Amino acid sequence: MKKEERIIVTQDQVESFFSSYYSNWRLHQILTNEKLLNEKYSFYSSIIENSKQFDDTTGDSTIAQEITNGLLFETISYCIQYIEDLFALIKAGENKDLFIKNIITYDAGKINNFIKQKLSIEELCKCFHFPYFNEELEDKETEALYRESINRLNDWIIEFKEFYNQHQFFYTQYKHGLTVALRPFSKYTDEQVQKSKEGQMNPYLAAFDNLSLEKLKDKKDRLNGMVFMPNFTKNIQRNLVELMNEDNLIRYVFPPQDTNIEKIKNIAFKIRDSINIIGNNIIEETKNENDAKVVKMQMPASKIGKVINFTFTYSPDE
Repeated sequence: MKKEERIIVTQDQVESFFSSYYSNWRLHQILTNEKLLNEKYSFYSSIIENSKQFDDTTGDSTIAQEITNGLLFETISYCIQYIEDLFALIKAGENKDLFIKNIITYDAGKINNFIKQKLSIEELCKCFHFPYFNEELEDKETEALYRESINRLNDWIIEFKEFYNQHQFFYTQYKHGLTVALRPFSKYTDEQVQKSKEGQMNPYLAAFDNLSLEKLKDKKDRLNGMVFMPNFTKNIQRNLVELMNEDNLIRYVFPPQDTNIEKIKNIAFKIRDSINIIGNNIIEETKNENDAKVVKMQMPASKIGKVINFTFTYSPDE
């Protein structure tokens, strides 16, 4: 394939991909779960009889605890996947000619490693196909918007990475084998159920882990300063060392205390905007690669759902 034809084919395929891509889907899932959490007692009333715990007469305790915790775990899962979506797009965009190949079929492990890499401001702009200038722009107002929007995107990326690093383990435990404690302690009492109905009971998330503490020095998401072993019986106590050496001692791991639906939703809106921005910028960059061109590149605005448009003029030799 000749270079000129490759450019046209790349543009056609990139535009086709993003015209069919729905950047709001993960956000939609998160907003759906928020609605389910807010209306859980009315929504599940007609089906809870078939899915309640065996020791729960009315099903309200199951809704208050197991279903509530499960929905929040699922919401975390959606957010982790959303972050992976964004970074998969960034990684695929490194080679626009092979964008379709690399976004449709990719190594998830490589995306995981990519998320954990540190990016300079200049590298971040390159990832989002946005021109970076060390020198100040002539127009002072444009210069201020330019730096402000880049810094905003950088803050977002740092926030995404922090959430990913803090919650990836919980996503994995929920997704693979459902090794999460949806009822971490005992059945909710009538008083606790009533508090839940009044919005006074926060979800209590706990995932199972088994690795010896010695193996968790660099795994902050699995060892956050607390060690909790449920049902710590005398039999377990007598065999504690052997169980730990076998990686066979059950314990709970808890996510950060500020993990809640509002935090997840806030991050999700920013991810959605970031995906829309990189989509726009890749499409703009693939237009008329060989010609002088005017491109309209985007960066996030201060208001969620809005962008700042910047116009740049390129010559073929730049």
